[in-house]
This record gives sequence, C-alpha cells and structure tokens, in this order.
Amino acid sequence: MGDKESHDLNSVLRILKKKGFYEILLFIKKKECVGYNQILRHVETQKIASRAAMNTAVTRFEDLGLLDKAVSSDNRPIRTYYTVNERGLSIIRHLQEIEKIMLKGHKSAGD
Repeated sequence: MGDKESHDLNSVLRILKKKGFYEILLFIKKKECVGYNQILRHVETQKIASRAAMNTAVTRFEDLGLLDKAVSSDNRPIRTYYTVNERGLSIIRHLQEIEKIMLKGHKSAGD
C-alpha cells in the first residue's frame, strides 16, 4: 500500500474495520498529541491490538492522511508524536454520527 494507498471510502473503511484500529484513532484524537510509546502502552494495557497491529494502524492512518506525525530529535532518544488532523477529525465525526444513527435505529427496533 504505502504512499500509493488509495484514499477512497472503501480504503478508509477497510482499515478502520480491522480489530482495534478505530479505537487507536479515537485514543490519538482524545490525547490530541500523543507519543508512540503512549499509544503502545494504551494498546497493550487495554488489549486492543498487538504491537504489530498498532504499527500497521498508525502507518495506514498516515498513508490515508488522517494523522500528522512530528519527530522530535532535540534529545535522545528520538521521539515520534501523532495528532489527528482535520481530515481525520472529519472522518471521526462522520463515523460517530453513523454510530448514533445505528444506535437510534437499534433502540427503535427493540421497542
């Protein structure tokens, strides 16, 4: 996939449906600017996904243009930080709207 990753709806949904990927994106959004190790700690303590899956998720989110990455090389070790950018925030807002619609429809069906 890499830099040639397609940015169409199917590509985004294919990535977000993988176990733990949406949760990882929401965690990064919640923290606003989060370091790689913080994401890893969260993923491991919450048993959301494996380290390899987390790496894949973050890479795919970058490829899709949902995350911004900043590298701090002022000190050793070099630190990498991630932020959900405007495109990512927009997608999250739309997905949360879909969740609300689905929840509302589920409650109506149960009545």
